[in-house]
Amino acid sequence: MSKVLLVGCGHMGSALILSWLDLKSYSFTVVDTYNFKKLKNKLKHKKIDILNKPPTQKKIKTFDIIIFAVKPQIVTDVLSDYKNFELKKNIVIGSIIAGKKINFFKKKIKNANQFVRIMPNMPALVRNGISCFVSNSHLSLNNKKKLNELFLTVGKTIWLKNETQIDKATAVSGSGPGYIFTLIRAFEKAAEKLGFSKNQSRE
Repeated sequence: MSKVLLVGCGHMGSALILSWLDLKSYSFTVVDTYNFKKLKNKLKHKKIDILNKPPTQKKIKTFDIIIFAVKPQIVTDVLSDYKNFELKKNIVIGSIIAGKKINFFKKKIKNANQFVRIMPNMPALVRNGISCFVSNSHLSLNNKKKLNELFLTVGKTIWLKNETQIDKATAVSGSGPGYIFTLIRAFEKAAEKLGFSKNQSRE
């Protein structure tokens, strides 16, 4: 069984973890200092280990995959808690943090050599998302397969050739659905102004 550690569990992290529970060959641990109590209540009947601080050295060496899903403005502080850990030899470090390069993570986590940037989007909440990936040259085929399996639970996956492409995908695929939702909301409000009820307009 592959063990996955998700660091940060906001809207996107929650969408991912709830979908991943369908995968029987994985086990999951979540670390979230800020949302700990809410997550404990939300996921109390699920088979997930929820922590409010980083795991111990003994526990962290059991993980096959670590995915960081925190806000860009706090990632440096978060990574400082993980920089000195001894990790499993073939571990892969994933990031769904916009704008942070693979080299940024390599400098912060020196006991790993397989790194992947991932850009999912909010339609993942209804399992119709697009997740774009780019990795460094050290990513093993086995780890690529595992990551693909995880993110196929929330939609489709696209593997890109370089980090320039994933930065562009962040603008188009990552942010794009937000503009569609804004347009739909404008139609809804316009329908209300024309005299339709709120429920009718929403439908």
